[in-house]
Amino acid sequence: MDLRLTFNEVASEYDRMRPLYVEELFEDVIKYTDLDSSKNALEIGIGTGQATSPFLKTGCRVTAIELGSKMAAFTKEKFSEFENFDVINDDFESIILENNSYDLIYSASAFQWITPEIGYPKVYQLLKSGGVFAKFSHSLYQEEEFAAVAAAMDKVYDKYRNDFYTDPRISLDKVHEGYKRVLISMNPPTPHNKERCLEHANWIKEFGFSDVVYKCYHQTLIYDSESYVSLISTYCDQIALPESVRIQFAKEIKEAIDSNGGKFGLSDTIDLYLAIKS
Repeated sequence: MDLRLTFNEVASEYDRMRPLYVEELFEDVIKYTDLDSSKNALEIGIGTGQATSPFLKTGCRVTAIELGSKMAAFTKEKFSEFENFDVINDDFESIILENNSYDLIYSASAFQWITPEIGYPKVYQLLKSGGVFAKFSHSLYQEEEFAAVAAAMDKVYDKYRNDFYTDPRISLDKVHEGYKRVLISMNPPTPHNKERCLEHANWIKEFGFSDVVYKCYHQTLIYDSESYVSLISTYCDQIALPESVRIQFAKEIKEAIDSNGGKFGLSDTIDLYLAIKS
């Protein structure tokens, strides 16, 4: 199985457990793009639609691209009440769409799977003049008060580090080299770094966008052991573990949380980039 399709196998759990985005972010994007029923939007990698409803409610036409067939079917049903919604089960890098057609193109925690040298120029071509690309994602890091829990879980990760991505049924061949290096490094999460994000905003300009605006938002997420294990079971590295290893890994993560107070908290900084096509 293509690693990019692992999420496809856990669509319902993904929809239930993945953190949502703050309302302020959607308000800012909608205001910035003056989105209404006269506009066309394209969502890249809709997943199960954590970022879709606010845009649909503006009345704009939303076309979503989703690689996973089960996730595409899930979102088609989820948003079936909206006549202004359509989902295409395809790969964004290879799909042929009409250039200069969209007022807004957005991607929520999915664009890292797209090869930058393909993705950014393609987005630029698909946008109308004056159109906006909105890219946003979660940056999760432990809350300081849960350092003891994080240390206990780190020991579990260290124990199983060599088991991640070893299931022969999972292939990383279609993951672009830049993101593959990030995945297989298995480095622990690092605190949010605004300076690095500002550098990234400047880098996006190199693909022809006339201006890039960067904003960030914050929320705190608190989990009990069961819900946290359910959350990480939707991560590609856990899904890619052989089943017997995955079950034991989840058991030990749950024990690490339960033996250190039974709760774990994540600091969630959401980064938003707004890039304009001149």
